[in-house]
Amino acid sequence: MIQPENPGKLPFSKSRAYIIGINAYQHISPLSTAVNDARMIATVLERRQGFEVSLLTDPGAADIRRLLQEMSETVTASDRAFFYFAGHGIAEDSEGGPAGYLVPADADPVNSASMIPMADLHAALNALPCRHLLVVLDCCFSGAFKWSGSTRGGIRGKMPKRIYQERFDRFLQEKAWQVLTSAAHDQKALDVLKSSKKPLGDRGIDVRTGEHSPFARALFEGLEGKADVVLEATGEGDGVITATDLYVYIRDQVEPASLAEAEEARQTPGFFPLGEYDKGEFIFLHPRHRLNLPPTPNRNPYMGLSAFSETDRELFYGRDRVIETLRRQALARFMVTEKTLQELTTEGFPAAGLKKLESLKDQGFLDETAFLDALGEWFPDTAEQAQLIRYARVTRNRLLVVSAVSGAGKSSVIKAGLLPRLRREGYRILPVMRPGEEPLVALEKCLNEQIYRLNDASIKTMETSGLPGNLLEALEKLRGHDYAGEQQFTAALRSVFDDDSFLRYSPAILSEAEKTGYFTEPISLENGPSPTLLEELSAQKTVLIIDQYEELLTRCQDESARMRFMEIQKTLLDAVPAPQLLVVVTVRSDFEPQLDKGSLETYWREGRCSVPWFTVDEL
Repeated sequence: MIQPENPGKLPFSKSRAYIIGINAYQHISPLSTAVNDARMIATVLERRQGFEVSLLTDPGAADIRRLLQEMSETVTASDRAFFYFAGHGIAEDSEGGPAGYLVPADADPVNSASMIPMADLHAALNALPCRHLLVVLDCCFSGAFKWSGSTRGGIRGKMPKRIYQERFDRFLQEKAWQVLTSAAHDQKALDVLKSSKKPLGDRGIDVRTGEHSPFARALFEGLEGKADVVLEATGEGDGVITATDLYVYIRDQVEPASLAEAEEARQTPGFFPLGEYDKGEFIFLHPRHRLNLPPTPNRNPYMGLSAFSETDRELFYGRDRVIETLRRQALARFMVTEKTLQELTTEGFPAAGLKKLESLKDQGFLDETAFLDALGEWFPDTAEQAQLIRYARVTRNRLLVVSAVSGAGKSSVIKAGLLPRLRREGYRILPVMRPGEEPLVALEKCLNEQIYRLNDASIKTMETSGLPGNLLEALEKLRGHDYAGEQQFTAALRSVFDDDSFLRYSPAILSEAEKTGYFTEPISLENGPSPTLLEELSAQKTVLIIDQYEELLTRCQDESARMRFMEIQKTLLDAVPAPQLLVVVTVRSDFEPQLDKGSLETYWREGRCSVPWFTVDEL
């Protein structure tokens, strides 16, 4: 056996794989990809995951039953097992649901007794003593396996954002018997994709060899690392591929590709428990990525009256719906606003069409295709579509006004929810500012802040100066990431250090960290934004966040300073080419009537977005 690249990292005596692939059917149309799929999965599991593999190609019914017997005789309680079948499958109606069959190479198509009932496979697997088992079926009607035993329940399709070491250990300790199927109980599995200029298959059409089924290809890609979920905090995966991760990746590859062929070709992979699930997860390791599991943080996720920050994003749950709405508003390239409706009315646009557009008002669309799709069949006339595109196109930078009552969580939604998503979109995020008593001074300080980064040189210096090894290891989690200003960098240090270590060592770490300015020259706003500032803002997409905008009224007592602050914002929004600058403000809704007029009135009206109170599910 070829030696695996990741041996000995999981607590099982042996990882055993039993793999079947059938192309050469004697009495049924042959397949083209099943044997290649089986051989490839055998290679991946053996070389990359450390499995001992038993492989059968083109077996008859007796051969398959012998393999099931071999499983029962060799798999022990301390092992884990993987079973894979690629070939024909059929389903017949029965009282308890569809009765599925695996079709051996020598099966008689009119005699179900010559086939392997999925109920028999279920019984054989259910008798295994191992704690972890993953069954993968790539055949037509493979979802019928769900009806082969007593279990009918679903399985969770969403993993936690981050797998901590303790959770990883629990996944391995608990029982994990899971089933992954290439199609639902009433669907055919594709042998090849029609879009690849080969016939659309039901795994029964002979085409050129050397291909893999869409499901198998996604399976290989997932096991090679593409199913390892990338973490927002680090920009890399954790090195763990759970069966749930694998299912989500495969589903997101296979179903859209099958729908692109034709609606009747829809192929929806399935995922469900076999027997007693009990909270475990069948786990693979990324073959080329280190295991990167942080310990469970000793942090209470309850923030009291404090807002979540970007460094708390892993603890921030429940507001995805609101965050996605804000993201679409912030990035919108097309939007039906009150101004759009007024301009279309002036142009003599039909009243019936304007009424339909009302339902799309203030919804953000990220591109022209999405906008036209939302219009649906309302406006088939291309001249009308061109008119709508012209007037709904967002031509100015956005002032996103996030308004809510006190305590609704608007600051948390922006800092821990929206900002990480905008950062992934390629935006440079300036440090979050508040107006305070002197809003222009606060804005200048924000623009003159520095980016903090731990690089190789700063880590080496701290190692030489005697920083304890456990703290150096903690700093590795921050290496290479940019932190917007001293406050955010300090918060990041606090998140990985205990209180005593933070107080003792953070001043030295702040001193040694690499620091670079956001702009090439010091910023002064006394005479308005300089040409250099406007030029540099125009060169890179930038987000400016002004939190608690009501401080212009509650803390700033100088009305002229308030007006000047708003004028500077308008100058920036007007002068920087769209869509390079996004200004996001959070404001208490009870102060909004005193702030939504003046120089920013038009921007304010077009960019207003309210944050609703929590729903029961969000709580």
